[in-house]
Amino acid sequence: MAIVWDQIVVENTFLAAIIVGSIYLERWLEEKAHRRKERESKKKTISIIINDLEKKLSLLESNQYKAYDVGCNNLNRATFITFF
Repeated sequence: MAIVWDQIVVENTFLAAIIVGSIYLERWLEEKAHRRKERESKKKTISIIINDLEKKLSLLESNQYKAYDVGCNNLNRATFITFF
């Protein structure tokens, strides 16, 4: 029984191509999922910051802050704005 070297080389080459291709595809999909999570995280962070700034702006424009503002120094004012 003669060994058909050409057939063995071709089969092993195809097998190697399948293995390398599957590893590449898996890493590409993982990187794509990671980028998607980063984008969503950035969007959530920006949304939280915008909401916080809008709340602080509405507080500054409200009567509650104007009533509190009388007799406050800058440190108290900054503390009040930071925590609310």
